[in-house]
Amino acid sequence: MKLDEGDSLVGVATCREGQDVFLATRKARSIRFQITEDTLRVFAGRDSSGVRGIRLATGDEVNSLCVLTHVDASVEERSAYLRAANAKRRAEAAANAAGTEEEIEEIASDDADEAIDAGDLTQERFDELAAQEEILLTVTDAGFGRRSSAYEYRVSGRGGQGIANMTLTNPKRGREVVATLPTLDGTDVMMVTDVGRLIRVPVSQVRVMARQASGVTLFRVGAEERVTSIFPVAESEGTDADDAETSLEESDAAASGAQDTPAPESTASDEATPDDSAN
Repeated sequence: MKLDEGDSLVGVATCREGQDVFLATRKARSIRFQITEDTLRVFAGRDSSGVRGIRLATGDEVNSLCVLTHVDASVEERSAYLRAANAKRRAEAAANAAGTEEEIEEIASDDADEAIDAGDLTQERFDELAAQEEILLTVTDAGFGRRSSAYEYRVSGRGGQGIANMTLTNPKRGREVVATLPTLDGTDVMMVTDVGRLIRVPVSQVRVMARQASGVTLFRVGAEERVTSIFPVAESEGTDADDAETSLEESDAAASGAQDTPAPESTASDEATPDDSAN
């Protein structure tokens, strides 16, 4: 791909006509547009510079790319589904601590039915949308994050300024978004900081919240420490997630220790040349 001066490659993904492209930026903007012959045609040359996906504000840059399944749903259907799905998740969370599996399912089903009855959405349509729902995880450089339904992100035209991906009004919760990526229950994500610490978090433990929510603590970092990357980790057979995961308590203690303990002096034998990587 031909790049202008100052540009860098964010990612490469396979796609087909009819799917949606999702782009997210460091300054918490995002855009979702459908792939059609008019919006994203197949270019003849591999070295083409392409077309604009999102219009960036000064100082902003794209840091996340993914391809989502396109779902034909009206604004009213998406809103009704989100109300019902969120009601069901709240009921499951409330009942999970003390109830049995049957009680949890019964409470969640009743709560979801009430939300469906309050909107213009049949049970069959709810089940159809639920089967096609995708969940996106967004994480800030301060270690805060949350999951949100892909239905929170409306499909728009390519090349616009996009919509808010997260609220970044409190610097303690993050100054910029590190990444936004699709996730599946049963998988983990790994987060790495600029001082070399990491944590492995099960996706199922991250709450599903509204798109503009700033999230909850996923990784307790030091005052000058920043999360720099996040990537999914599939659970392999025979691997104990508890052994691989660093708890928030351990992360908190390590963050405190990192602030109190001075960094050791480097020696010639310890020095290494960092690998170059594309943003």
